[in-house]
Amino acid sequence: MLYSYFPTLTEKFRPWRALLGGQLANGIQLDRRARDCAYGLICAWIAVVSFYDALLVFVFREVIMDFERNPVGRALIELQQGEVTWFLAAKALGTALVISVLLFLYARFEKYSYAVASSVAAFQVCLLGYLSLG
Repeated sequence: MLYSYFPTLTEKFRPWRALLGGQLANGIQLDRRARDCAYGLICAWIAVVSFYDALLVFVFREVIMDFERNPVGRALIELQQGEVTWFLAAKALGTALVISVLLFLYARFEKYSYAVASSVAAFQVCLLGYLSLG
């Protein structure tokens, strides 16, 4: 009802509505390609931040034990006497698992997958801020 009073306001939120299930306030469905693209960008963002995190671990591998907060990561590094190979492999497998689950959710439960993927992407934004700004 509100959109009938503010039609231009509805138009301004059009790109954001793609992340909320692909349906606009007036009931028009977004194009399937637009929804696929939006979801793909969310998944790509998650992968890019994860790659950046792994890159920082590799670059600072000599002093990573001083900075790593993850107890599982610390255990993997200690198990390998300071090497980060297993830790990086675990990070890569974890990221691949998350992206796979998100793609499965999108294929089976598209309506709910946006909420899950957006939550993970928001966490990645916080992680990026923590990694970059300390």
